Amino acid sequence: MSRIDRRTVLRGGAAVALWAATSTTPVAGRASATAPIGPGTPVAPPELDSPTWNALPLLDRQVLTVLSQVFATFRAHARTIWGDYRPDRTQLVLPHWPGGEELPGYAYVVNARRPGSLGDARPVDLPGALGLGAVHRITRGAGMDAALSPNGTIGTVDIAGVPTLVVGFGTSEVIRGLLDFGTWLAARVLVHEAFHAYGSTWAPYPLPDGQTTQPSPADYPRDAENAALALLEDAVLALPSDRPAPSAAGKLRGYLAIRAVRWDRLPEVAWREGPYQSGEGTARFVEDRYVRLGGHQLADRSTDLTTGPALLAWIGRRRGYPVGASCGELLESAVGPWWRTRAPSGRTPGDIAAEVLGVPTGEDRDRVVAEAKQAFDYAGLLDLVRRADLPHA
Repeated sequence: MSRIDRRTVLRGGAAVALWAATSTTPVAGRASATAPIGPGTPVAPPELDSPTWNALPLLDRQVLTVLSQVFATFRAHARTIWGDYRPDRTQLVLPHWPGGEELPGYAYVVNARRPGSLGDARPVDLPGALGLGAVHRITRGAGMDAALSPNGTIGTVDIAGVPTLVVGFGTSEVIRGLLDFGTWLAARVLVHEAFHAYGSTWAPYPLPDGQTTQPSPADYPRDAENAALALLEDAVLALPSDRPAPSAAGKLRGYLAIRAVRWDRLPEVAWREGPYQSGEGTARFVEDRYVRLGGHQLADRSTDLTTGPALLAWIGRRRGYPVGASCGELLESAVGPWWRTRAPSGRTPGDIAAEVLGVPTGEDRDRVVAEAKQAFDYAGLLDLVRRADLPHA
């Protein structure tokens, strides 16, 4: 049986990481020598001397194991990840979806100051080594009602005046989009979505008059040069730090110069891309920081870029995740974490970089863009876009 030292859990979740990666006994303060946890690594709950714990279904123990590791990581590294963002202090409701036509029959409630406001809360006697604090089980009440709402699989709801993250669990075959806690990918998604709950009171990215919904990638401009310039921005942002390269501020100014060219050509791309770079990009920044500090392995996103007809969906929406995250990391290096204080105003990390560093103009902008085009084979990027058959203008 693996023994869990509470000090290990509180010092960054090394014990829980070991549960997923190895069967050896964790040692307080010692990092795991095994490979980092990948998104597809199975969640292996620890063996604990607890009748309650051992009586729980495997999937329930996997859910609580993931929460334990996430909470421990934020206790140790919250300031580095994102200041006062603390999923270990966010009210959570986790309904179990059994599958078929059945609705959730129970849910776990975590971090509730008033458990009774969520339903017929009954304490779950879990081992203290998990570091989860008070966990309750409900079968009816406001928490269960939230589970049946449109956000019941994963989303944010208000329960008795408290922003609450609802995360349904089951198997991936039960409901499309249901978070599967059988692998450690669930931890990343949980951290990402909980950040949306944390930022639920932030100002939204400003949209033009008459645009009341988030922009759809289906309406994104079909323009080959704009798409190629967007890919050129990505190349500048992704320039490895272990080779001769511009400073963080230099990378950002290169990105901003190319972005300015795109915005001059097609002003609408600013507000079509902004909401994704603001909300999702900032959440990806937080997710990636959690992954690194929690002893996980960053996902290989080299295949995320779709080079066929779906290229517009990448540029018009999904690209916002890595662009926002990359700009955030570069800002962190260039000016420090204070840039985060401007994020609640609805700005993208790129917008904040423009305010702090300035946007190259005139001959300076032309020079920066020309150098980037030469360094990253702009002609090849343009050809890639044209072969994608958008159709383009």
